[in-house]
Amino acid sequence: MTRRICATGAALAALLATFAPAAAQTPAPAAPTPQAAPSLPAAEEILKKYRAAIGGEDAIRKHTARSVKGTFEIPAQGMKGELSVVASAPNFIRVVVTLPGLGELQRGYDGK
Repeated sequence: MTRRICATGAALAALLATFAPAAAQTPAPAAPTPQAAPSLPAAEEILKKYRAAIGGEDAIRKHTARSVKGTFEIPAQGMKGELSVVASAPNFIRVVVTLPGLGELQRGYDGK
């Protein structure tokens, strides 16, 4: 039985010796070479294209009023509420915040 273990151990050692150098010599796959990022356009160029795409300065200046409604949440204080903002040129604004349990908070400016 001792002979059989020695023969098996010798065969295993020979097998490992045969494949170990091959595994050690296998080169690692080359890492992909990073490509240089293309240069980005300047912010002014992007804004210029955006203004042209939406109709130019005249289309932008034609809008003189806006209205925004939404909800908000302050998780740290457990608060949720609604928000409404109405504004118009040249200098009118009204902000209404509604908080359950507190009521309605209003703030505004009529230009005077």
